[in-house]
Amino acid sequence: MVTNEDCPGMEGMLIMHILLFFSYYDDYLQETIPCALINWFVHADEHLTGMWVVKPERIAGQKPLQVIHLEAIMWGSHLLPVFREGFLDEEFSFIDALDAFRTFYVN
Repeated sequence: MVTNEDCPGMEGMLIMHILLFFSYYDDYLQETIPCALINWFVHADEHLTGMWVVKPERIAGQKPLQVIHLEAIMWGSHLLPVFREGFLDEEFSFIDALDAFRTFYVN
């Protein structure tokens, strides 16, 4: 399970990438349950700027998926890529950024 014990200042907040919003009807509760399919981000050991740095969680080389209730989401955040040396291809699209970069600053 994802935790942020080694990331002081985040005060219990975790970072995630929402892949899909969906809902389903629960016959027992007789209500529609709003959900999100997500990937978690974990704290990365980079402290050059004083900003929180995160990276996608990986287990056995794969990004695990999890379904959470929408009420578990507090607010949105911006993830800014940690750029390395070199240039991005002219065909690079922002849509691919969360898969193309290894670490991100949390804004």
